[in-house]
Amino acid sequence: YPQIKNKVAIQSFTRKQILNESKYLWLSKGVFSMSDLLGFNLEDKLVAIIEDDKIKFRNFNNLRSIFDMNKYFANATKQDIDAFIAQTKFDVPAGFDLDSMADNVIRKKVTLINNSGILTNHTVAEIKNAAKTLNFTIKTSGTAANEKIIIPTTKKEIKELLDFLDEDYFNSEITKQRFRSNSKRKA
Repeated sequence: YPQIKNKVAIQSFTRKQILNESKYLWLSKGVFSMSDLLGFNLEDKLVAIIEDDKIKFRNFNNLRSIFDMNKYFANATKQDIDAFIAQTKFDVPAGFDLDSMADNVIRKKVTLINNSGILTNHTVAEIKNAAKTLNFTIKTSGTAANEKIIIPTTKKEIKELLDFLDEDYFNSEITKQRFRSNSKRKA
């Protein structure tokens, strides 16, 4: 895209795209003959487009074949989960160990929430107001600056809270019903 600055189109290239001269026929002046040239074919699809500081892609596995995406999509470690649950915004029941019940979904959500900065950039009051708008039940303890989100103890409720904190819910403006998002793509 030479007319658009700061935009790069990315395409993968594999060995399957190399045209071996001993295996391909070429049509030249109405006659087929074995190729004596090396060549390659180009895919008709891009892996990704990088525009300024954003990357757009359709297939995560194709993107991973070019870039190391572990930093962005890694599962939270025990230390990550312990640090997450120890944040001052949470009221954790005594003896509760999130790491012991954390499956891959919980670990991914913890990583996504940590990367998003939701808990760093928003107060418990703001989070509570957002929950109220979405008709999402969130339990808190304390008041004002000392208010904390009570961590539920069942896996289902923990996943619901993590989905909420990861902004996976939204309200329809027409019907006012709450829906789950399956994409973080901005409209």
